Amino acid sequence: MRVTEMKQCILLIEDDKDMAKLVTRVLKKEGFAVVNAYDGEEGFNKMKEAKPDLVITDIMMPKLDGRDLLKKAKADPDIKDIPILVLSAKDQQWDRELGLQLGAVEYIEKPLEVIKLLRQIRNILDKK
Repeated sequence: MRVTEMKQCILLIEDDKDMAKLVTRVLKKEGFAVVNAYDGEEGFNKMKEAKPDLVITDIMMPKLDGRDLLKKAKADPDIKDIPILVLSAKDQQWDRELGLQLGAVEYIEKPLEVIKLLRQIRNILDKK
């Protein structure tokens, strides 16, 4: 079941509550429906339930980190085609390359640059 048929839906998986509030506020202001999850396990379950248009996930999270979330999501035939954007403080080149190899469509480093994030979201959703 779709969370909404009128707005594009983004699932935000972020364990830092302040960061989650900030990104959620920005996304809602841009007209997106937002579903939040606060750890990787909850995020995976919400991916299966909500079938969002896009997932934004952190890497360092409790219960299931972002890398394992990517592996698990890309191995699941029901959700493997949902694009996943990584938003992480892990900013080394090899972190980025690994995220992309595991199936992320984009990897953005923190601290958050709102303009860059919104540009990447639009680019990803326009390709769908």
